[in-house]
Amino acid sequence: MNKLLICADDFGLTSNINISILKLVEMGKVHATSVMFNKNYEADIENLSKYENLHIGCHFYLTTLPLLNNPKIKLQKPLDIYYYLLTNKKILIEEFKLQLSFLEQTIGRKVDYIDSHQYIFIFPFISNLFLNLIQNEFSNYQIKLPLPLEPNSLKTKMLYSLSKYNIEKHKLNYIDALIGINDFTSNGKDFFIKELTNLNKIPDNNFLAHYSTHPCENPNDIKGIDTLIDYRISDYKLLEEIKISEPLKFPKTESEIRSIL
Repeated sequence: MNKLLICADDFGLTSNINISILKLVEMGKVHATSVMFNKNYEADIENLSKYENLHIGCHFYLTTLPLLNNPKIKLQKPLDIYYYLLTNKKILIEEFKLQLSFLEQTIGRKVDYIDSHQYIFIFPFISNLFLNLIQNEFSNYQIKLPLPLEPNSLKTKMLYSLSKYNIEKHKLNYIDALIGINDFTSNGKDFFIKELTNLNKIPDNNFLAHYSTHPCENPNDIKGIDTLIDYRISDYKLLEEIKISEPLKFPKTESEIRSIL
């Protein structure tokens, strides 16, 4: 039996994102969350540990928030990472280890997987640094990379190609992340139904996948941090509406999928 977990990304980014994700976890609509370790919300992160069945991942970031090992450094976009890749790789490696260790200390256990904010794990050259590090020092961890079942846009095709290349090159122990890349909200329920129906094409082999979302009910505290405000609101509303109370098991007919929406 194959299983799909609805995953909420960016826990730890702002207070309202944390509140929204916790509401959805309580309702059974979210079964996994990717956490950006942020000392400002350490209590919220610790609170996740009470949900025994919740998959918790380390959402490694180098952009959006200041770095833990040097708060004066705040990289604005993935391209800024290349400066440190060329001049001081040590800072980037130390940052990865700090975020992972602080998160695990806070939740009191090993994380279920590792993924990356803004998909930096699949960027050329950046991927070599971090995926080699994970392969050599953290090989007992699962890594999550974006692998849409049917890449249908230039962006999803690029993500799929880069993910597949890195999985094969680094021989990774990975979780498939079925990511619509914001299409989840822009195309609404019809797109969601299509994505879930695609899971029926996978042979029954205990396949585990995540469907990544970015929900936030009230994103007032996100302004100036990122540009996903409208998508976050739509994701929250859609997840709140769908009739899901536990991870979805497949295969399912299209009518069964429509019944939960």
